[in-house]
Amino acid sequence: MACVSYAERSWQKIMSRDFSQVLAQAKAFPVQKAAVVSPEEENTLWGIEEARKAGLVAPILLGDEGKLRKLAAKLDLALSNYQLIPCRNAEDSASQGVDLCRNGQADLLVKGFLPTPTFLRAVLHKERGIASGKLLSHVAIFQLNSMDRLLFLSDGGMVVLPTLQQKLEILKNALEVCHALGIAEPKVAVLASVETVSEELPATTDAAILAMMWQRKQIKGCILDGPLALDNAINPEALKEKAIDSPVGGCADLLLVPNIESGNLLGKSLVHFGGGLMAGAIQGARVPIVLVSRVDPPESKLYSIAVSTLIACRRKDS
Repeated sequence: MACVSYAERSWQKIMSRDFSQVLAQAKAFPVQKAAVVSPEEENTLWGIEEARKAGLVAPILLGDEGKLRKLAAKLDLALSNYQLIPCRNAEDSASQGVDLCRNGQADLLVKGFLPTPTFLRAVLHKERGIASGKLLSHVAIFQLNSMDRLLFLSDGGMVVLPTLQQKLEILKNALEVCHALGIAEPKVAVLASVETVSEELPATTDAAILAMMWQRKQIKGCILDGPLALDNAINPEALKEKAIDSPVGGCADLLLVPNIESGNLLGKSLVHFGGGLMAGAIQGARVPIVLVSRVDPPESKLYSIAVSTLIACRRKDS
């Protein structure tokens, strides 16, 4: 696929149905600069190297130079292919990586081998951080053998117990990811434990309000319905059996979960019980942020970088 400029890109015509297509789409864009914080770990460095070889990113490694050189020798990687910025410790690495993004010297930020709180403190620092004034939320993307499309889920990683207003912001963040991957009008299921609205179950009332807002065109760029239980969101037969009339039609692309616990449990179940492969991005900052668990396979890092490069490129196009 020939490289295209941002202005030549048609975001509405190409829909990624699996991670190989996501990777192919990302390769069509100019190389993005990636600030990689504390990459002194095999899976992280492997994912970064694969992303570099694929032509997705020009990596800037910020970490312990001695450890990086030993690890590169072990993995037979040439550090001459990278820009290397020595750092004193994890805090220094996170701070300098965020500085690069804030100053426009990097297009995306990648978390390596450091504690998530340390990483996020640098991101959210009042004077030196890259907060944009928007809510930070996590968007997970799953490739499942049982589905003919990618499945998106938010937010299972950042916002503990979102209010209605925060759910709106989480939705906007997630839609940006869907649109960047070529899904022009994703079907969104606002999940709850039941389909009926009950004041005893706040998730159902929030879902009903969001559905009404969508019907009145206060929410755009998607097809949305709720409350929906998980089976009705993804299984057309379950929807038919329960005689539910829904524009999502049991074929949801994006699952909007009630809280972080339900999102985290569902996401890990898709991976560990469903055999799914996950990629993810943190949305709401000045640049896309790649944050993948250390227990995830290295492919997750590669595909997460591919997703974030598409988001970064789409922002430049808008």
